[in-house]
Amino acid sequence: MRFLFFFVVVSIYMAVTGPTARAVGLFELGISASYKKSFLDQEAFDETESYTGSLTYYFGSQSALEFSFTSGKSLRFVPSDSENLKTTYKYTVMGMDLVLTFADRKDPFIPYIKLGGAFFYQKSLTYDFEDKNGTTFDREQISLDETVVPSAGLGVKFRVTDSFLIKLGLEGWVSRPLDEDPLRIDYYLRAGLSWFI
Repeated sequence: MRFLFFFVVVSIYMAVTGPTARAVGLFELGISASYKKSFLDQEAFDETESYTGSLTYYFGSQSALEFSFTSGKSLRFVPSDSENLKTTYKYTVMGMDLVLTFADRKDPFIPYIKLGGAFFYQKSLTYDFEDKNGTTFDREQISLDETVVPSAGLGVKFRVTDSFLIKLGLEGWVSRPLDEDPLRIDYYLRAGLSWFI
């Protein structure tokens, strides 16, 4: 937690006072999505989806701060002879990452890595018990605590025009506070679009 706070303060200071901040100062607006469905057997399955909007500020030719907002949902459906159990996990996340690229912004391929933190300010679990006709006869909803966790990612951007890019990346975060065991990392593949403004 202290490391994350120090990282945020130093990153903001670099963005505001660094010599390249006054010279560069470009913004990149992005949208991206992630979807996955995997079957546990013939009927049971896991399904996840998330949508992200981001605003990135370039304070150097190959370095930037990215601010993001993500809304996501994870669903697990497990049927049985007597009833069906559906578990839904919903979350809303605000993130801030330091992004380092390994090519000029005008190159056709731009690899990047990112490191920062994510603030889960809305998390909930919902358990739905259904009969075989799909009618819910019992529901339990639990609100989870807000948490701040580290996050990281890597990927590549493909330039289409001078200002329009396609992004592919692998990103993830720790899904629970660092002082809780076991340590779990949620990761996902993400595809999206971005524009320099």
